[in-house]
Amino acid sequence: MKNSAKTLYLLGILRKGAHQVFHTYVNNFCGNSIDLDRARFLMDKGLELETAEWLKASWPELEKQGASTRAQAFFDHYCFLHHRKYDASFAPDVDKNWS
Repeated sequence: MKNSAKTLYLLGILRKGAHQVFHTYVNNFCGNSIDLDRARFLMDKGLELETAEWLKASWPELEKQGASTRAQAFFDHYCFLHHRKYDASFAPDVDKNWS
């Protein structure tokens, strides 16, 4: 399984053996609904995989705490890790024109 497919599988968006992925939307910091699949093209693949593994381990607790969706939790945590590593915001999270 390629890294991008593995990330989606861990995220719970792609089932093992599936090949088609439907667009998944999340809200960015500006409150805009953005296409997570488009944003993933810009993600650091190491951080993306780290985030997916974190989500797999953390989802039961996040769900108990009222997290809205796996995709939103993934995006929010990725943005946190991105900022920590690069000392800069992830562009799709802060660009008010990103869709």
